[in-house]
Amino acid sequence: MKVELKIPTKNIKKNKKRAVSTIISIALCTFLILATMLTISSIRQGIIENVINRYKNYHFCIENISKSELNRIKEKEYIDKIYIQENSKEQLYEIEKQEKLENIEKNINTYIKYKDVKETCKNSTDIINTLTFSKQEAENKCKFNQKLLTIYGIMNINLESEDKLQYIAFANLSYILDMMILLILIVFSALSIVIIYNAFLITVNERKKEFGILVSIGATEGQIKKMLFYEATILGILGIIVGTIISFLGTEVILKMINNVLKYTNYQFKLFIEVKYIILSVVFIILNIYIAMIIPSIEANNVSVIQSIRNNKQIKSKKRKSELEKIMPIEGKIALKNLKRNKNKYKVITFLLVISMFSYIVISTYINYEKETINIIDEYDVDAKINLKENEDNSNIMDYIVNDNNVAEYLEYRTMKITLGTKQNSVNEFLKEYEDGMKTIDFNIIALDNKTYNKYIEKVNGNYGDAIIYNRIFRPIIQKNSNVIYTYETPFKENNDLKLRAIYDKSESNDYEIIDEEFVNKRIILTNKLIEGYKEINQSRLPVIFTNQDTYENILKKIEIYMQEKNIKHREAYIGYNVHDNSIKIRTNNIIRFSNDIEKIIEENEMEAWADYYTLENQEKVIYIKVLQLILQIMIVTMFTIGITSTMNIINSSIYERKEEFNVLNVIGSTKQNINKILIYEGIIIFLKSAIISILLSIPVIAIIIKYMSNVIVLDKLAIPINSISTFFLSILSIIIIIELYSTKYIKK
Repeated sequence: MKVELKIPTKNIKKNKKRAVSTIISIALCTFLILATMLTISSIRQGIIENVINRYKNYHFCIENISKSELNRIKEKEYIDKIYIQENSKEQLYEIEKQEKLENIEKNINTYIKYKDVKETCKNSTDIINTLTFSKQEAENKCKFNQKLLTIYGIMNINLESEDKLQYIAFANLSYILDMMILLILIVFSALSIVIIYNAFLITVNERKKEFGILVSIGATEGQIKKMLFYEATILGILGIIVGTIISFLGTEVILKMINNVLKYTNYQFKLFIEVKYIILSVVFIILNIYIAMIIPSIEANNVSVIQSIRNNKQIKSKKRKSELEKIMPIEGKIALKNLKRNKNKYKVITFLLVISMFSYIVISTYINYEKETINIIDEYDVDAKINLKENEDNSNIMDYIVNDNNVAEYLEYRTMKITLGTKQNSVNEFLKEYEDGMKTIDFNIIALDNKTYNKYIEKVNGNYGDAIIYNRIFRPIIQKNSNVIYTYETPFKENNDLKLRAIYDKSESNDYEIIDEEFVNKRIILTNKLIEGYKEINQSRLPVIFTNQDTYENILKKIEIYMQEKNIKHREAYIGYNVHDNSIKIRTNNIIRFSNDIEKIIEENEMEAWADYYTLENQEKVIYIKVLQLILQIMIVTMFTIGITSTMNIINSSIYERKEEFNVLNVIGSTKQNINKILIYEGIIIFLKSAIISILLSIPVIAIIIKYMSNVIVLDKLAIPINSISTFFLSILSIIIIIELYSTKYIKK
C-alpha cells in the first residue's frame, strides 16, 4: 500500500471521534439532498398514478377516427403507447404499432401516450396536420388528458391557426419543474459545501503539526494533497453509504407521516426510486466533498514548517476596545478577544445558526398565515348537504349516514319556493300589488324535521304548528358609480298578527287566485334568530318561512290539487316552483372521508342524488398545510441537526487548540467556574450575533409574505408566531451553552 494511502488510513483509525464526526456531517448532507429528491419523486409519482387510475394513462385523444386515419399515425416514432376504444362504454385496450386492425370496422376513439410528455404540443400538432384536420374537426375530435398533463406542468393547451394548425400551452412548466429541482440541489449543495469544508478544515488544523513533520522529512506538496484526497475519498464513501441508507429509511418514514395526514384522501404515497434523481444527487454530493476539500488542502501546504510544528498561527486582535468590551467582566472580555482572534471559525458557526434561525422564522410565519386563512368565518355551520329523490331507493345513503361514527349530526328538511300574499300594511317591500290591495312576496319555505322544528319553536317562544319567518334578507344595492354593496333589510314590520295566503298569479289577466286560505290561520312568528345548521340563510335574498313537515305537506298537496283542477301541467307563476325533494344537512368529523364515501355510493348505485360539500375545500387546505408544514419542519430539523453537529465540531476543536491558554488561566488563579463563564459568554455572544442577523434578514421576507397573503386574507393583527420563535431561539441558546460546557472535558487539569 502506498504511503499516501497508509497515513490517511492510520489517521482515521487514530482519530476515530473526528472521523465519525466528519462521516456524520457528510451523511447528514447526503440525507438533506437525497431524501429531498426521493420525497419529491415519490410524491410526484404518487399523484401521477392517482390521476392515471382515475383519468387513464394517455396524453392526447382523437375521437371517432377511421381505421385508415389510425394507420397513418400509429407508427410515429414519438408515440409510446396507443389505446383504442370502439365505443364510449368500453374499456381502453392497448394495440401494438405494427398490429393490423382487420377486425375494426367502425370509427374508434384513439388514446395516445407520448415517449416525452414535454413534447405533447409539438407531437399533437404533427398528428392533426398529418390527418389534415380542419380547425373545427380538431376542436370537435381532439382533446388532452389535462389532469395528467397538469401534473407535468403543461397547462391550458389551446389550438391556434395562423399559417397552419398548432397547439400551444398557456404554461409549460415541465422544464421549470426540473429547473426547480436543480435549484434545490444547488442551494443544498452550497450549504453542504460549507458544512463539509468546516469538517475537513478542523481535521487539517488539528494535523498541521503532523504535516509540518512530514514536510521536514521530505514529503512534497503533491503527497500532502494526495493524502487529503484519499482521506476525503474514504470518509466520503462511508458518509455517502450511511447517508444513502438514512435517506431511504428517512424517506419511508416521511412518506408514512404524509400518508397518515392524507389517510382519508385519494392519495397514498410509496417510495419511488427515480434513477436519474439518485445519480444526480450522488454526483452533487461527490462534487461537494471534493470542492469542500480544496481550500483545507491548500491551507495545509501554505503554512511554513516551523509554524506547522508550533501550530501557533493566530489572528491578532486589535488593541482598540469596543464599548461592549469595556462594560463586560473579565470573563466576557476574554470571550470577546477569543472570538476576534478566531473569526473564521466562528463565522461558520454564525452562518449555520443564521440559516437555521432565518429558516424557522420565515417558514413558521408563512405556515401561521396559511393557518389563519382556514379560520376565516364561513357562511355555513354544517359540512355538507345531500339532495335525494323521493321516488328512489335512498336506503344506502341513509344507512351510511345513520351508522357512520364520523357523522355527528344530520338534519332532514325540504324546501319550496312559493308566492304568498297579504292585504295588511306590514310589508316593507313587495313584489306586486293588485287592485284589491293584495301584496305578493316570494318566499322560500323550509320544512324542518320534528326534532329541529321543536328546538326552533322553543328558541323563539312559539307553539307547535306556528310558522317562523326569519325577518332578514341579504340585499345588493347598486350605487351611482356602479359599485355593488350588500346590506341586510327587514322585509316585515313587527306585527304579531301577520296573515299570509298562498296565491296563484294569473299574469294574463293581472289577477290572482287563492290556493290556500288555511295558511292565514297559522300563527306567524317574526324573528332574527336562526336555528343551528342554517347559517347560510343569512345570505338569502328572499324571506324564509320555517314550518314543520305537516304544514309543508298540506301546502304541497293543495298546490297539486289546484294544478289538477286548473289543468296546469307545469309548476309556473310561483306555484310550488323549484320544489326540492328530501335534503339532508350533515355535520361530520371528517368531511374528506365522508365526501369520498358518498360519491362512491351514488356512483355504484347510479342514484340521481347530488351533494354540496361546504367545508371540503377548507379541510383539503388544512391537509395541504399539514403536509407542507411536515415537509418544511423535516427540512428545518435536518438543517438544525447539521448546524448543531458542525457547531459542536468547531467548539470542540477550538477548545482543544486552546488548552495552553486555559492552562495559563489556571496557573494565574482562574477556577473551573471562571473558565465555564468564559465559554458561556462566548456562546451567548455567538447566539446574539446570529439572532440579530437572522431577524434583520427575515424582516423583508416576512413583509413579502404578508403582502402576498393580503390577497387571500386581511388580518387586523400580525400573525408572526412570536412564542414559537422565542422557544426555538431559547432552545438554540441552551444547546450552544451545553456544547460549550461539555467541551471543557478536553481541558486537562
